[in-house]
Order: sequence, then C-alpha cells, then structure tokens
Amino acid sequence: MRSRLALALAASAPFLAPVALAQVGGPVPPAASASAAPAASSASAPAASSAPAASAAPAASTAPVAPTVAPALPPPAPSPAPVPAAASGSAPAKAPPAPRPAAEKPAEHTFSPEATIGAAFRLGSPASGATVTERQGVAYRLGLFWGMSRSWAVGLQYSRAGAGADIVKYPDSVTSDKTERGIHSVLAEIRAFPLRWDSGRVYLGLLLGMSHEYASHAATYNPNPIQPEFRTDRCGGAGSSSLALGAGLGGDYELGGGFAFTGRVAFLGHRLTDGAIEDHGSPCLRGAGTTSMITAQAGFRYAIDLDKANKPK
Repeated sequence: MRSRLALALAASAPFLAPVALAQVGGPVPPAASASAAPAASSASAPAASSAPAASAAPAASTAPVAPTVAPALPPPAPSPAPVPAAASGSAPAKAPPAPRPAAEKPAEHTFSPEATIGAAFRLGSPASGATVTERQGVAYRLGLFWGMSRSWAVGLQYSRAGAGADIVKYPDSVTSDKTERGIHSVLAEIRAFPLRWDSGRVYLGLLLGMSHEYASHAATYNPNPIQPEFRTDRCGGAGSSSLALGAGLGGDYELGGGFAFTGRVAFLGHRLTDGAIEDHGSPCLRGAGTTSMITAQAGFRYAIDLDKANKPK
C-alpha cells in the first residue's frame, strides 16, 4: 500500500522536495539533487523487497498518472540601457567652440590727423638758368581730414618739400653762387575712395592751395684779384605766395585701435615768382619760377570715430 502511494505522489508532483518523498518511501524523481537520491533509494528499498514484483506492475499500469506541467519561466530581464560615454568613464565630450566676435567695422564719419614724411624730386630748371646740382630733398606733411563717409574725405594740410640746389659759376671759375631751395605749401585736398575694404582703402586726391619758396643763397668770390682772399656772403628770404595745383594717389591700411598706415604719391605744380627775393629789404637772389615736384611719402593716421563719440553713453 505504501509503495502505491509513493508511486502516485511521484507521478503527480515531481517538483516536490526530495526530503518529502523520502519520508513516504517513494522513488526520487530524476530532477532531484544528487544528495537526496541516496535517502530516497534507502527508504524505498524495504518496500520493494516486501512487495511482489507482479503486484507492482499492475499497480503502475492501473494507477492514474497526472500530466507533468513545467513551471512557468520568469520573463526575460530587459536589456540595460546604453550608458553615455561620459558616465562610462571615458573622456567628457568637448564643448563646442565659442563663436568668434564679429570684426569691428571701420568708422563711417571720422576726424583724422595724419603725418607723413618722404622724399621730393624737382623737375625742370630754375628761371635763372642756373645749373641744378641737386634735385631731391626731404618732404614732410601734416594734415587734418574729415571723413564724410567711407567714400569721401576733405582736409587741409601743410607741407614742406626740399627742392634741391642750383649753382651759377662765373667765367673766372672762382666765383660761384649756390642756392638751396624749399617750397612751403598750404593745400586743401578732396579725396575719393573708389576701392574700399574693411582693412584699407585706395584714394585719388585733388589738391589746390598756395605755396611760396624759401631760398638761401651763398656767394663765394675773391674781392682781391692780386692776392686770393675768398669770401662767402650769405642771404636768404621767401618769395611771394602763388597758386599750387596737384593730384595724388594714395591709400590707407587699418592697423586697429583707430590707427592706420597711410602713403601717397603726388604731383604738384607751383607757380613761384621768378623775380628778386629780398633779404631785409635788399635783393638777395632770383626766384625759381614755375616749378614741378613729385613727392612720395608715408606715415600714420589716427581716426576719431565721430559716430561713436556722438552716441549717448
């Protein structure tokens, strides 16, 4: 009887613990652990020996066997979410670079002092017919300009250009007159800028004003023809003011902070006097007459932004 009960329990509940089956003397199901197998076999051994084999077989065939139901499996665990690179310990992502500030636009309306220095070259010969020994000289210029826009500017300037020197030799090859000349001018200039960039401009200029000549004269002679005794008399003076007209080609290159590098090549014609130039009321030398000059100069300009100055703070 006990053997039949053990067989029924083993067929209907295979998932029961091996220890419970051992207490009733039934066989251990195959899924049980290895440690419970000896206990189950020892408990069922006397029952198997006391019962006849023929009676066990019909009981196994006639006893109802419940179907084996597999235990339900738990649902699969969800896959882990992807870990960001920064959380997994790798190097943090670089922040996008900050946008560069926009380049400052050049000012439209400006007030600009400028100063340049360079060289001057004299064309032609003086009205006196003297031999020109030096045609070049130093030239410099100081000016103030009002920029009406990036396309136009007007200004006033003072310039001085060395006009070289000329010499007159007399037939005795001993007496000579040497004259060094310079031209001083006050000129108005209007500039048009046909080519413009944020970093610079190119302009054409028209100049109109007044100029005069300043000359120094040195006469070397021998007043004693019997015994050489050379003397040098010096005098100097300025001629009368006359018309000056010219044109120029120049440009600016912005350096930042209002400063700019500027340069210009100009051609100027001066209608100077060809009469006597006096020194303290006494005639000293003869004027150069109409003179043409080419100047090439470079320097710096500082632009004051009138728009920014007029904005309320």
